[in-house]
Amino acid sequence: MSNQPSIRDAVEFRREAYGLTQRDWATVLGMQQSHYSEFVTGKRELPKSAMAAAFEYGVPACVLFQCQPNKGIEHIHAALAQATEAA
Repeated sequence: MSNQPSIRDAVEFRREAYGLTQRDWATVLGMQQSHYSEFVTGKRELPKSAMAAAFEYGVPACVLFQCQPNKGIEHIHAALAQATEAA
């Protein structure tokens, strides 16, 4: 389980930090306010273009793309062993 915030929480946190309305923030992100509102309520996903804009304004990429910690070499060896066994 990840300790990072959800995309919605991170984007809303940044909007609030800038003191912007949803309408103004949506404009900055290049989307309609109604679409942004649906994103906030969980009805729609944030478009990739809006993710890129949000990144430019300080929302971390790992939150936007829900990155997982990097796997180490032991995972590479395990994956190779599993692939070899399946072949």
